[in-house]
Order: sequence, then C-alpha cells, then structure tokens
Amino acid sequence: MKPLNIAIIGTQFMGKAHSNAWRKAPRFFDLPVEPVLKVACGQKIDTLKRFAHRWGWEETETDWRQVITREEIDVVAICVPTALHAEIAIEAAKAGKHIFCEKPIALSYSQAQELEHKLLQMQLLLSEDRKQRKSLQLLQLLLKIHVVQSTELLKSLKNNLL
Repeated sequence: MKPLNIAIIGTQFMGKAHSNAWRKAPRFFDLPVEPVLKVACGQKIDTLKRFAHRWGWEETETDWRQVITREEIDVVAICVPTALHAEIAIEAAKAGKHIFCEKPIALSYSQAQELEHKLLQMQLLLSEDRKQRKSLQLLQLLLKIHVVQSTELLKSLKNNLL
C-alpha cells in the first residue's frame, strides 16, 4: 500500500485531535493509501517530543519552513493559531503540499486569493474544517479529490471573510 506522508504543524488541542484522526482513519475506511505520521512540528522541544511519542509521529522539527519543504511530505495539517494559517498554507501550497487547516484559512480576502492561486496552479487540495468535522472525513475527501475548484473555494472564503 502506498504511504501518505503527513506533517502536522501545531501540537496543542487541535494537533492532538488531528493526530488521533489520522491514526484511526484506517480503522474507519478502506483506504488506498497508508497514513504515515511522518513529522510533528512545534515550538517547545520538550512538549514536542512528548507529543510525538504519545501520538506516534516518527520525527520532530521546530521550524515549519523546514517541514513543508521536505520532499517526502504529501499533506500538511495546520493546527496553529489563526493568525498563522494563511502564511503557512500559502508556503505549503508553493511547496506542492495538500493542506488540511482549521478555520479560518485566511484573515483577509487578498490572502485567500493568493492561496487559491497557488492551490490551482499546483492542483492541490485544501480542506478547511468549517463545520467542526474531524480529519477522518477530510482524509476520505483527500483520497477522492485532487483538485480544488476555484469558484467553490473562493466563494467559501469570500463568504467567511467579508
């Protein structure tokens, strides 16, 4: 089975929720890929090491920029404070990564447009947890869809930002 290498940025509550969902996804769905908890990223090394050990992440990193440029990473789960979502998501899209992110994905319409442009250019998926759905459902979506439709994404972002 082909691995789906996941990186998570953020180790607090939502990082734990997403980690749990990624670990349990194969129990809920017959997946054509195997989710691999490849690298966890956080700021405090002691907390990060405990998080990685508890949830089964293979590696740790304190610099999210290093994480998103790693060639083997397929998906970046963004579980950090809201003000950091857009910057990390835009850079992850530039690096060719699929993105799972807590809401809102951006704090301005211009950030949303920049992200949309990169996603469409790279034919990537963005999943925003708008209705408190957890990553199990998002993983199923990732496996079925590989291109974000621009009008759907932009309408969603515009309605939430304006």
